Amino acid sequence: MDDNAECEMIEKQRRDSITLSDLHMIDMSTDISKQYSPIKKEGNKHSIYYIFSEKALTILTHVLIMVSFELYFYFEYITLIERKLFLEKIDEYFDQINEKYDNYDREYKDSINYIVLHENTNYNVLYDNYQDALKDQRHLLKHLKYISLGMFSVSLVLFTIAFINALIYRLHIHWKHIVLENIFMFMLLGIFEYLFFTFVILLYTPITDEELEYRAYKNMYNIINGTYS
Repeated sequence: MDDNAECEMIEKQRRDSITLSDLHMIDMSTDISKQYSPIKKEGNKHSIYYIFSEKALTILTHVLIMVSFELYFYFEYITLIERKLFLEKIDEYFDQINEKYDNYDREYKDSINYIVLHENTNYNVLYDNYQDALKDQRHLLKHLKYISLGMFSVSLVLFTIAFINALIYRLHIHWKHIVLENIFMFMLLGIFEYLFFTFVILLYTPITDEELEYRAYKNMYNIINGTYS
């Protein structure tokens, strides 16, 4: 009986040892399967796509905001202010001419009056050319607005695609981060554009009053002297 009991004990220990070994192998295979399983690879692909979708929406929202801001700011403010400043510069120059004209001799004034008032054919030609050029300029501006609208439409289409894609995976998109980031960017962009336009662009003029006066005097002198070319 003792021998039988001893044999049964040895057999039981052997079974227990095999069971523990098997369990250990199962654990190892489970860890390996977790590390290299196709399911996890598929999950990684999904995670990368979620990140890509979120970044694409963020970037295209930035682009849409910048395009909208730049187009509106240029056509509604910059072009009008540049025109206004340039015309004011011309008016300032003629104000100086008017002040000097009052001091000219009567004979010299009569000569100028005759040229300007009686030889008015040039004035009519200049006015017609001015009206034609104004119409061409308006057509050009309209054409440029259409081109700009096309650029805006492209950015809007890309944004719409990214937005719809983000809606499909909306549970994996950090919407709050995107909204706050773009609000912050819009504020910084607006502040920068305003400061740059106010303290840089408006303070610099490509043509100074002195240059305009010098060129006008030089060209008139060359015309009268017969050396203008």
